[in-house]
Amino acid sequence: MIILTAEQADHVRGPTTNGAALEPRELPDGVFILNEAVLTDPNHTVHHDFLATLPKRSVTIPESAE
Repeated sequence: MIILTAEQADHVRGPTTNGAALEPRELPDGVFILNEAVLTDPNHTVHHDFLATLPKRSVTIPESAE
C-alpha cells in the first residue's frame, strides 16, 4: 500500500481521467492508504510521479474499517 498523510491524500483525492478517481482510505490511526496498483493504472497518470515518491508498506485492514 502507498502511505499518505492527510495533506497528501487531499492532494490526490478526486477525479483523474476517463471517469476514474482516487479516494485514499483513512485507517483508524489517521494514516491514509492507496493500493499500489494505482501506480500502473493509466487513468491516474497525472499522479504517478508524486505517488511513486511516497512510502509503501504492507497494511492489514481492520475488519471494523471494511
